[in-house]
Amino acid sequence: MPRSKFTIALRNVALVLFVVLFVLFFYTLLHETGHALAGVLAGGSVVGLNVDFLTISAHARVVGEFTNAQRAWLSVAGPLLPLVVWALFLLVVPREANPVLVMIRVLSTVGVLSTLLVWYVVPFLYMSGRAPVGEDSSNFLLRSGAEPLLVSVVAAALFVGGWVFYRLRIGNLGEEWGVWRRMDGVLDSPQVRRTLAAMLAVWVLAIAGLVGVNALGAGVEQDDMAELLQGHEQIASVELGERAYEEETLYRFTLEQPKAAASFYVLLEDVRAAYVDLSLVGADGFREPLFHGEDFTAGRASAQPVLSLGAGEYEVVLTSRDSRGAVSVYLKVE
Repeated sequence: MPRSKFTIALRNVALVLFVVLFVLFFYTLLHETGHALAGVLAGGSVVGLNVDFLTISAHARVVGEFTNAQRAWLSVAGPLLPLVVWALFLLVVPREANPVLVMIRVLSTVGVLSTLLVWYVVPFLYMSGRAPVGEDSSNFLLRSGAEPLLVSVVAAALFVGGWVFYRLRIGNLGEEWGVWRRMDGVLDSPQVRRTLAAMLAVWVLAIAGLVGVNALGAGVEQDDMAELLQGHEQIASVELGERAYEEETLYRFTLEQPKAAASFYVLLEDVRAAYVDLSLVGADGFREPLFHGEDFTAGRASAQPVLSLGAGEYEVVLTSRDSRGAVSVYLKVE
């Protein structure tokens, strides 16, 4: 019995949606895996690797003590791994591939190369002091000390070179980008069905791998946190989403004599923040930032400032607007 036009259209929409979600998921997974692998190569430990479509967020949590050069490498490794895998994919897939592989090729090319535009634009924002906080390219510029214009030029060269490489690896451009108009009967092809089955199997294996990494990382994280916070006292715990905070004192303490090392540990979890500032204030206008962020999202973020403090009274104060998430502050005075 021939299928109705509605059934055919529904099958085609389901196919396109499946391919789009597949490309989106694996781009995001490769991006976060790039951060995680760079962290491991720099001597750190991966304690979490999350790709969450429900909250539209993804995050690789890597713990360890890293130099600025290593942190710069962690920042650039995120977009670098998808770029490398995309280039290998284009080399492996034949020019005259089945429609599903062509869709993946088109979508992955647009997605991967478009991210390079961020690395082209952000350096200009960085030079004007308006770069987004926590973004990979902003972190790279901050940690590496690289010349912003040079980073922008490299990103532009990779963007143009990527499109040239893509054009060389495909056949007729019109047929390549017109694949969406040739959907009828695609799912009846045995070759397409084998491709979709392989994609589904790879997707299931990736999800199983994520579950395994997070299960192992949870134990590592507990051990690392216990070691990191040894001798620290938790002095504050705040849910940012409960209300706004404006220079609110979270903790007050007095030092009877100067201390060479007051070690703070600030931990933020599941944060979406328009503005967060946590500072240590004291007499005679003393003010030292413990953590500051604007317009950023993070599954987990931390800061570990170590300060030399004179005798006197100090307050840990918080300002937070239009933000949610949990903030915990720990202190060790030696």
